[in-house]
Amino acid sequence: MTIPFDIFRMEAKGVLWVESAPTLDHAKSRVEELAKCAPGEYLLLNHANGEKVVIKAFGLDEALSNQGKEQSVDATDVQKGTKFSQAMGV
Repeated sequence: MTIPFDIFRMEAKGVLWVESAPTLDHAKSRVEELAKCAPGEYLLLNHANGEKVVIKAFGLDEALSNQGKEQSVDATDVQKGTKFSQAMGV
């Protein structure tokens, strides 16, 4: 059985596979946990339909320092119908 969601960390040199998750909610929860130690942008890839979700996740210290600013602390951008390489800017 294939686990439907893969979690990738977006880095300057490309993307780094982190782990798989059984559901979108579980994947989002894992990104929140991962961001505590490694804040940044994460890509969630749904193998069932090809949908990609990019999450900008920040650690607690950075989130607290951004409180009250117009910038969103946890923004989610859903990219549909694009190839993986296009979503990554490659």
